[in-house]
Amino acid sequence: MQARQMAILSQTPQAAGISVHSRDGARFLLVAGQPLNEPIAQWGPFVMNSREELETAFDDFRSGRF
Repeated sequence: MQARQMAILSQTPQAAGISVHSRDGARFLLVAGQPLNEPIAQWGPFVMNSREELETAFDDFRSGRF
């Protein structure tokens, strides 16, 4: 993996955990939650369910309504 990428580690209840190894120093953020099973659309800092929702979010941001 490269910097600033996301990985889905497991969606099975049998997952035992994760192990992290690095030759150099490393920092990471581990977040856990229930899968939503919804479509994902990402553009810049915004994550929504569709391109139309992303366009609305950008319009709101640009016009100061965000």
